[in-house]
Amino acid sequence: MKHLLLTLILLPTITLSQSSHLEIVGQGRLTATPDIGIFHITISEIRNGFGESIEALSIKENQVNELIESLGYSSKDIKNSQYSVSANSVWKRGQRYDSGYYAHEQLSIEFQNDKSNIAELINAFSQNDIKTEITFTFKLSDELRTKVREQVIVEAVKDAESKAKIISKSKNLTLGKVLSIKYGNIPSESPFFISEDFEDILEVPATHQSSLSRGFSVKDFVITDKVLIKYELKNN
Repeated sequence: MKHLLLTLILLPTITLSQSSHLEIVGQGRLTATPDIGIFHITISEIRNGFGESIEALSIKENQVNELIESLGYSSKDIKNSQYSVSANSVWKRGQRYDSGYYAHEQLSIEFQNDKSNIAELINAFSQNDIKTEITFTFKLSDELRTKVREQVIVEAVKDAESKAKIISKSKNLTLGKVLSIKYGNIPSESPFFISEDFEDILEVPATHQSSLSRGFSVKDFVITDKVLIKYELKNN
């Protein structure tokens, strides 16, 4: 009888383990006072004829331009953002009738955000007979926006590191090196979000302009941003 000899070769057991890691979303948040104001002036005229409405609007535009220039602004600084001429429709007994032409235009000028500049513009238009509608909006200049954005990102990185240290310490682990940093397109399940700065709008009715003759304070913008950082975790 033939005997089959089996040779058993014992191989060492190898355990594969992945190093632990921790992903943290860091949130940065700062406030900034807008340094640029935008003064919007809306003018309109209604006349029987198409050309008449355009001519009347042109006269009023010149009056507005002269008033703004008298405050020390250049005519080149005055921008036109809207201009339209259309049939002026009125309703009588449920029917629409055309009643002349409605000419409409919006002019705007940027200025350094300061109470004195705001007051100067309000006073000039409230003490004038030109019939207009005025609105103020405010924004961050490109230079200030860039500066604040850089600071917010730095704060977000610091926030991520602070949270990571707290979590690792609570689990008796040591925080290791940074494995990756992700900015933009952070997963939607993250509890944080990016809130862009915006233009703050203040409408000033003509009847209330005199009460704002000393100007007004503009609320700060809140700028937030976030980063996703993956850290290595080590056993103590």
